[in-house]
Amino acid sequence: MRKVSNRYEFVGAVYLFNQLIAPNWYGQTYAPSEAKACSNLEYQYKKKHGYQPNAKIHLSGEILMVI
Repeated sequence: MRKVSNRYEFVGAVYLFNQLIAPNWYGQTYAPSEAKACSNLEYQYKKKHGYQPNAKIHLSGEILMVI
């Protein structure tokens, strides 16, 4: 059975070890849950900006499901 993925968007601040590094970042992803979407968005930010996979990235803002 195929899992249904929803589209999620994020606009907000990004923190690295509790230090603000991006005050207004936009990202979007497809995921089966909001928790997985958050994980995907954090991974996207790390890849796009050259951070190591073990960097402690935190998204501050609301992740919205787009219908």
